[in-house]
Amino acid sequence: MSSHTPAGDDLVHLNATDALQLFAGRALSPVELMRAVIERVEKVEPHINAFTERLCDEALEQARHAEARYLGEDGLAPPRPLEGIPVAAKEKHAIVGRTLTEGSLAHEGRIATENAPVIDRILGAGGIIHARTTTPEFSLSTYTHSRMWGITRNPWNPDFTPGGSSGGAGASLAAGTTLLASACDIGGSTRIPAADLPHHRRPRLARGRRPRERQGRGARRGSGRHPVERRDHALQHPQPLSRAQRSLRNVGLGSPHRPPDPRPPLRRPRRLPHRQGTGDPRPWSYAQIEDGMP
Repeated sequence: MSSHTPAGDDLVHLNATDALQLFAGRALSPVELMRAVIERVEKVEPHINAFTERLCDEALEQARHAEARYLGEDGLAPPRPLEGIPVAAKEKHAIVGRTLTEGSLAHEGRIATENAPVIDRILGAGGIIHARTTTPEFSLSTYTHSRMWGITRNPWNPDFTPGGSSGGAGASLAAGTTLLASACDIGGSTRIPAADLPHHRRPRLARGRRPRERQGRGARRGSGRHPVERRDHALQHPQPLSRAQRSLRNVGLGSPHRPPDPRPPLRRPRRLPHRQGTGDPRPWSYAQIEDGMP
């Protein structure tokens, strides 16, 4: 490791852009960074409660693979835009084969059958998901606690909230337990934690911003096809949180969030099962039929 490489707490508080530059210069290994992040998680997570699930073993294996890419080992493709960067994923961003409860006891034991688009893009860009972050129930609050996961606390003052609904994402960045985090926003779920949680260098977490996109002829401004989960509201924008604005500009929005996901942003409208054949005059609904929700 170079004498210019950060160590200890400075290492886990790197921003993603600087980490990628160190990886490319072989001054820092993705394995070394991941081990430091995991050590930090074990130290502070019991006091912060930002994570619903840790994927440390899988993350270390992926970090070894990322290291091999940077070393140019035979038969491996070159590094991707987020190669080796630890990413904490919001629990509501589905990962196939893992829980998808959204903090609700009503969904306890529910397992995702496909990845959310934002997860596919993070993984496709080489990001390593080492943990999943807490939210309030159904992400419908500006603070982060639930009966399922308990209270997520602000790393700077545990008597205060980290905001919400992406409070676990913001808290993990401020605590040094990730370098990037996935979030999403309708009414401030990214922007509130970004404003509430400065990191240790004192600039704020990079500002959350709902992107404006267009799709097709005559599309209404802001109604473009962004990478929403197929079961989610059309106005919700998944987006990254980072410690530095340039990390979002250089590797965040540019890699895992573009181009648009080809899957339809909303399900086709269908009549609710309990209305069929009943003469109920109420119209169509975007029902989650497969979830058995009336």
